[in-house]
Formats: sequence, structure tokens, C-alpha cells
Amino acid sequence: MKLIRSLLLLAAASLMAFAGGLYLEVSPGASGSLLTAKVTACHEPAKSTVTAYLVTFVGGQLQRQPIKVAPIVNQPGVFSIFGALPDTRAVVELAVTNPQFKDYQPRVLIRSESGKLQLASKQHFFSVPPNPGDYRQALQGAQASTD
Repeated sequence: MKLIRSLLLLAAASLMAFAGGLYLEVSPGASGSLLTAKVTACHEPAKSTVTAYLVTFVGGQLQRQPIKVAPIVNQPGVFSIFGALPDTRAVVELAVTNPQFKDYQPRVLIRSESGKLQLASKQHFFSVPPNPGDYRQALQGAQASTD
């Protein structure tokens, strides 16, 4: 099942790149950052904005705390994500916007556990943003639905 899901994500990313889509690639951070986020878009990825939040549930309610995002000098469309992760379970949410794509905002959810990112838990959301159930599933380590 994981292989099929991975192949579908790869196919979707390939189609979007070919069709001029907007995609957010996430990899381990360097130089003290949590993550590196690279925007792939045929229309000026340097004009993209990446936002990041640490998401937790407190009293059954979603709580979002902003995480610092900084563009990497001389690498248009590439961003470093900085912040401290809690010792409890949390989700790091990344989103990308680009003026060329108006209301389209791809997102990525990554579970954090014991102060460490679980990159294998990375989930991409394309046309539909994650709902509260997706965040709960990410926190529990289950596979959330993607669209």
C-alpha cells in the first residue's frame, strides 16, 4: 500500500511539474534548521511564500504556533524552517503560496515525536487542505487522506 501511495505521489508531482503546477518538496534541514523546503513551480518559484506552524491539540482544539521561515540566500524558492520541537507529539504544517496560483495552497504535514521530526510520516495535501481529522491521524501516526 505504501509503495502504491508513493508512486501516486510521484506521478502527481511529475504531472504538476510538467503542467506548471506548484509543489513543496521537504527535506532534512541543514545548519541548525529543522527542515529545508523547496518550491517547485514553473512560474517564478522565487515569488512563493512558505509558512510553517507547529500544530497541537489542546483541550480538543487545534492550536497553531508559527515557526520561523527564512529564504536561503542565492537559492530562489528555497527556505529554511527554524524552531524548537516539543517533547510531546505535534505536527509541523508547511504551506506554500504563489501569486501566479491564487487560491491554490499545497500543504505538507510531518509528525514530531519526542522532539524529533518523523520525516517518514510526511503527507502532502494538494487541492483540499487538511481537516482536523487529518491532524489527529498525523499525531497518532496513522495515514491521513490526501487529495
